[in-house]
Amino acid sequence: MAINDIRGQISVELVLILGIMVVVIMIIASTATPLAEQDAASSAAREGATTILYNITASNPTFQATRITEMTMVGDSEKTITITVHPSLPEEYKSQILEGSMKSVINQPTFTKTGTNTFSGNNYKYKIIIK
Repeated sequence: MAINDIRGQISVELVLILGIMVVVIMIIASTATPLAEQDAASSAAREGATTILYNITASNPTFQATRITEMTMVGDSEKTITITVHPSLPEEYKSQILEGSMKSVINQPTFTKTGTNTFSGNNYKYKIIIK
């Protein structure tokens, strides 16, 4: 009887260890998923803005070289992504950059457009501002 008890004990320990591993994986996944969404949103917005800046500069030789100098994301459930370009641009170019950023974000499968400069993901709502 002692041999059967040892085998039963190993099975219980294995089930406990596997259960604890599943709990740890779930905790890590629930923390990492929102962070991955934020990273995807900011990366796509920056990529879209950079592409439009390049296109504007390439199509207009007299245009002064412009670059993204700062990008911030603030907010809790509603995130605001602010893209700052230098030197400052006329509003028509800012609207083109905003459109390019939104197009790049919406091409990501996680996001859906909710307005001219707003979109939502699985965990947050976002707004893009070009300065």
